This record gives sequence, structure tokens and C-alpha cells, in this order.
Amino acid sequence: MLFSYITYKKIIFSKTNILPDFTTIANELWIIILVFLFHLANKIELPQEGTIKRKEKYLEKTYIKFKIMYGDIIECKFQNNRLTALAYSILIYENFNRYKLARFVENIKFRLTGKPHTLGVMQVYTDKMINDFESVELGTNKILKTYQRHIEEYKENKKGEYYTEWQLISDIISDYNTGEDYLSSVDELHTLIENKFYPDNIIPLIEIEEG
Repeated sequence: MLFSYITYKKIIFSKTNILPDFTTIANELWIIILVFLFHLANKIELPQEGTIKRKEKYLEKTYIKFKIMYGDIIECKFQNNRLTALAYSILIYENFNRYKLARFVENIKFRLTGKPHTLGVMQVYTDKMINDFESVELGTNKILKTYQRHIEEYKENKKGEYYTEWQLISDIISDYNTGEDYLSSVDELHTLIENKFYPDNIIPLIEIEEG
């Protein structure tokens, strides 16, 4: 009712220009239109299904790309696909957070300062210049050593009788990089990669060492 009245008064009766009048802030018609558009925009939500599909497509594309590039380095390190999937999840997450341009800047900073820095696609802390392939080599070595250390502690009962597979995975992720967000994000990636690309031949990480 109010909208109809203002439309009649401002457009039909007065025959004024319907474009916004920037000489006055109190333009009732455009205020109502903008409020309407604001509320309409707030109610628009992107379909969750479409968002999930885009994430899955990105993950699949990135995984295949990295498998071609670094698969020979990663897959010879581990005898268990659960660890292989974990290595890929850390690689993909680190790459997402440190894209090529950011890593290029890090390389320049390292050359200028010579101070130890995280470098390469797997963001390995190092005191020498390394490329992406070397960072994957060092990064997967770090994952493997952390896994072996926790397994030894578990076998010596330092981890306790109720040490679980999930706790082991969490310890490996947290050792690689700290933070709750990092842990939850990599853990989610790990689950997705394992379910999609390694549905079979998953041997429990703790039992495999116990024979």
C-alpha cells in the first residue's frame, strides 16, 4: 500500500525522473526498493548440493594432479593406504593455504634473509633452499617418522591401553602443524580422500605394527 502510494505520487502524479536523485538522501521510493533488495539478498542461499559438488570436483582434480606429480615420492614411503591418504591430505591442504605466488615470495624472503623458513608445497621448515619435490620428500619423511615414533610409544605402553587409531592420526597431523582448525580440516580431507580413492586395502595403523 505504501509502495503503491509513493510510486503514484513520485512517478505518475509528479512525473519526475525515476532514477535516484543524488541531491537528496530522503528518496522514499529508492529507500523502499533498496530495503526490499537487501532483504531479498539475505534470503538467497547457494544450494548446498552444488557447493559440495564443487568441493569434490576440486579435491578430485587436485588429488589426480598431485598423484601424477608426486606419487612416486609419496607412495613408496608407506605400506598402508591410510598413511598415503594422510600424506595427500596434508599436501593438498598446505598447497591450498600456500599457493604458488605465496611460495614464490617465501623463496625470495629466504634468499634475502637466509633465515630458516617453511618452504615448498608441503611447507617444510628448513634452513636451506628446497623445491617442491624436495619439500614433498621431507614432508612425507616427517609423517613417517612421527608415525613410527608414536607406534613405538604405543608398543611400550606409554600411550596407554586405549590409544585409538583416530588419536594416532590426530597426533601425526598435530605434529606436522598445530592448531584446532588445521587438525579438523586435514582430518576431514583425510576421510574424504581415503573413502574416495582408497576404499580398499586399509590396514589398521596400530595393529599392522603389532603383527
